[in-house]
Amino acid sequence: MDRKVFMEKYGIHEDYYDFFNLELIVEINRIIEIVKKERYAPEEQNIFKALTTSINDAKVVIIGQDPYFQLNAATGLAFEVGNLTSWDVKFKQRSLQNIVRNIYESYNNKRETFSVIRNEIISKHFNLQEPNILFKSWQRQGVILLNSYFTVKIDGGGNTGTSHKSLWEIFFCRLIKFISEKNGNLIYFLWGNHAQNYKKYIVNGIIYESNHPSMAFGKEKQDFLNFEGFKKTKEIIEWIGN
Repeated sequence: MDRKVFMEKYGIHEDYYDFFNLELIVEINRIIEIVKKERYAPEEQNIFKALTTSINDAKVVIIGQDPYFQLNAATGLAFEVGNLTSWDVKFKQRSLQNIVRNIYESYNNKRETFSVIRNEIISKHFNLQEPNILFKSWQRQGVILLNSYFTVKIDGGGNTGTSHKSLWEIFFCRLIKFISEKNGNLIYFLWGNHAQNYKKYIVNGIIYESNHPSMAFGKEKQDFLNFEGFKKTKEIIEWIGN
């Protein structure tokens, strides 16, 4: 499979053309064949969904860890929850709930629980786009939503999150370096120790760090609820959606 066919198959933006050489494509096809031997997420056509965003037009890169391992939850975009079309619907992914909490505080200068914010969204007092629209808006505005592991084993027990780490680790290190070399003006959100381990591969750009959004209590300086990245970048990205 040549690189053009490969990139078209997965919807990968042409800005990645120089990255996906034939040797790498052979390796990725090998990885995907291994992955497909068990139940995995996201679906194959969405594995590289984050790479549909142009590097040259991008403004912010958000790095997560692994896709959601629950059935039908992973979409290929970090932190997006599959089939979630309204904030009125209950969902259990705490990371996304805390992301909404931080965005709310960035625009309203006050901290609230997710349940309070949900009610404000429903009553139209906080104009956050619905989740299935919000992530599309972020991509359209130039946000690259990367998981460092592009696939995960579905419901594989306690180590599910890192089940495919060894398959994607080298690939992801190379990818981050390529992105940061191609666009030196990017802003990176590194949430948690795992994401921060890739800092050494970011050769250009501005970095904002915090703990991972899955665990947020607001008590420590590095806690995700104290993360200032959304507030610092809301002039270039409309985080409530457009």
